[in-house]
Amino acid sequence: MSRVSIYMDKERNIIIIPYWKDKNGISRKSIHYSELEVGYTEEILGEEIMISLEVSGRIEFEELTQDTWKKAGKVKSWKAFQRKYDTVLVDIDENGSWYIAKYRKLKDGSYGLEKGDEEKYSRRYTEPLTAEQLGHIVLEMLAIK
Repeated sequence: MSRVSIYMDKERNIIIIPYWKDKNGISRKSIHYSELEVGYTEEILGEEIMISLEVSGRIEFEELTQDTWKKAGKVKSWKAFQRKYDTVLVDIDENGSWYIAKYRKLKDGSYGLEKGDEEKYSRRYTEPLTAEQLGHIVLEMLAIK
């Protein structure tokens, strides 16, 4: 299983952060993130996401106290980060199925989906996606309000 979060700011710059699982099975953001500045294509975005998904599948252990979002977002607080970025989560399960969801900014200061959000804010794909398809879907999901 592999997981990444894609964060986009108002200028359309992108941060891609892979996840790893700790000994309790909890997903943690990796320190290994990548950035794309405006001017990328759907294919380039998709390729970077796929690279990060591969990284996610290989990470075995990292320090738990890393604040990747703070370093990548160049902000001092989670509140500032959440104000600045919209996010899409990409998961690939052990069967090779893709789950892609736009996580909304929730009132408690987190990103997530609320009851009833699944149909509008998430999609499942059972067939492999090309880099260009993945980039297109992620940008399309980020545009959902």
